[in-house]
Amino acid sequence: MDVMTESIGKVWLILFRARASNLSPAETSKNKQTL
Repeated sequence: MDVMTESIGKVWLILFRARASNLSPAETSKNKQTL
């Protein structure tokens, strides 16, 4: 269960980041600068 939840969480993070970059590139650029 732990491994499955971890993998699913990583996939959701990737999807969320991809969607965010597609919707608002300006916000993603700000996030990259903070990172």
